[in-house]
Amino acid sequence: MSQLMEMPTTIPAPKCEPRRELLAGIFRALDSSGSPWCVVHGYEKFAGEIATDIDVLLSPALNPQKLAELLKRHETELNARVVQWLSDGAQWIVIATNDDVPTILQLHVSYEYELEGRIFYPADEILSTRQKRDDFWIASPAMEFSCILANR
Repeated sequence: MSQLMEMPTTIPAPKCEPRRELLAGIFRALDSSGSPWCVVHGYEKFAGEIATDIDVLLSPALNPQKLAELLKRHETELNARVVQWLSDGAQWIVIATNDDVPTILQLHVSYEYELEGRIFYPADEILSTRQKRDDFWIASPAMEFSCILANR
């Protein structure tokens, strides 16, 4: 009976949410490229559940071909692969883990802040003011605000 009432001496670490783990791996891969990048918006919600759609702005130096090669090189580390890639100016990339029940993450990658065919900010202008937040990069608050205003 006393064995049933004893408290465990160690508390197991909480298991990382699979989408968060996949996104962190993608961020590490992007960092390893040496090209600047940032999450455009929505990062405030990263403390909770990670959304399935993440908007990322990349330097034009990490063009779609180089991005595809980067993701391919990191497939083992990510335990994931690209399952769909659509290009309509921006890149819509669906990545799925190799688990029995795959975790899905969609990256919406752009190389400039553009709305309805009009470029408001080239990537270099936004990326030159980016700031580190936890394990990822974000646009500066002033630049993020400007992008929100352009979207209204």
